[in-house]
Amino acid sequence: MADTALQTAPVLKLSYQTGITTSSITIPATPASGSKIILFKNKLMLREGASDDFTISGASITLAVAAVAGDKFDIYYMA
Repeated sequence: MADTALQTAPVLKLSYQTGITTSSITIPATPASGSKIILFKNKLMLREGASDDFTISGASITLAVAAVAGDKFDIYYMA
């Protein structure tokens, strides 16, 4: 029987606080192909999707409702 060890990429966490009103956040690295990101705004989990809370393209997250100064984000993803 072949060795089928599961290989996983590390999960990255980015904490970010907005200083201005913005509808876009750029993360340092594009998420791994086929992976999802988990995004919290002020400790509330947001839904990914065109008709939901945010979309992602490459390393750019676009929020459906703009964040205001002081909003806190926690972003988890695999790069």
